[in-house]
Parts: sequence; C-alpha cells; structure tokens
Amino acid sequence: MKLSKFIAVIASGLLAFTVQKAEAVYINGAVTFFGTADLDTTSAGTATTVENWFGLGGVGSPFVATADGNFALAAGTLVNFAEPWTFNSGPVDDFWVAGAYTFDLTSSSILTQTLNPGTVTVIGTGFVSAAGFDSTFMTWRFSTQDPSAGAVFSFSASGNATGVPDGGSILALLGVTLVGIEGLRRKLAV
Repeated sequence: MKLSKFIAVIASGLLAFTVQKAEAVYINGAVTFFGTADLDTTSAGTATTVENWFGLGGVGSPFVATADGNFALAAGTLVNFAEPWTFNSGPVDDFWVAGAYTFDLTSSSILTQTLNPGTVTVIGTGFVSAAGFDSTFMTWRFSTQDPSAGAVFSFSASGNATGVPDGGSILALLGVTLVGIEGLRRKLAV
C-alpha cells in the first residue's frame, strides 16, 4: 500500500473517530410528593389500589413537597396522578405529571404490607421526561398507613442516570482500530 493511500485510510478513520454523538442530558435529582389517597379497602394492610388522589385534607391535588437537582423548579407544584392505580401493575403512561415533568410507569409491586398496623409500601420503576432532557430511568416508592380514609401518603422518586455508549459509537471505534491495524500490517509487509 502506498504511503498516500495509507494516510488517506488513517485520516478517514480518524474523521469517523472524531464525529461523536451528542451527549445525552439526563434528569438528575429527587422529588417527593405529599397528599392523601382513597384506597379500595378500609385498611392499607389489605388495599391493592389507589382509587383517587387528593391534596391534604382531601381537597385539591397532591403537591411536590421537596425537590432537588433538575427537579428543583417543580417544588410546590401540583401533581396529577393516574387513577385508579393498582399497586401490582404494568405500564401506565403519564402516571404522574408535575410541572414540566412527566413520569411513565414501567411496573410496580408491593414491597411490604402489614395488617396491624395497616401499612403498605409499593416500589416501582419508570422513565421521567421533560423538555431539554433525555428520558431518564427512575426508581420510586409509595407508602401509606391506616387510617386509610384520607390517609396521608408519601411518594418519592429519584434518578441519576449516566450515558452508556451506543452500538454505533462502539462499532465506529472498532472500525477505526481495524483500519489502523490493517494499514500497519500492509506497511510492514512491504
């Protein structure tokens, strides 16, 4: 292989190496919600569903109690939850919306439930999105306790995603490496 062709091959490989995918911008931080929930039974210890969500005292809507990181601007905003919601569930689009943030539930299940005193804790996963951010995986917990009539609940979610190289970037790096190795092999063979 002539030196000029070798340089052209290496140059094209370096060009492919320097073209990078835009860096993902994930939502980082934590958010907690506060309000009341009407359950499908008279005890959190036997409940399987939230029938309705309300603000404190059974009036209005739940609200963002605390927020940090990218969620900081949502502090104090009202939250709309999907209802009814079954604790052991599959996907629910727009499970909650708080200000500019929308959470799509992937799945949820009961973590603990006790009869006396009546309590339930539900864990789940899903993706939160907002303008200017990439969809971000999050984990969360919902908990409530007796008395269930107007029971205060807490719901917290947190996410701290990091990007993982996509397959295209990995293939580009592999291609550049193989081109370089082949070029060196041919140069040394001459």
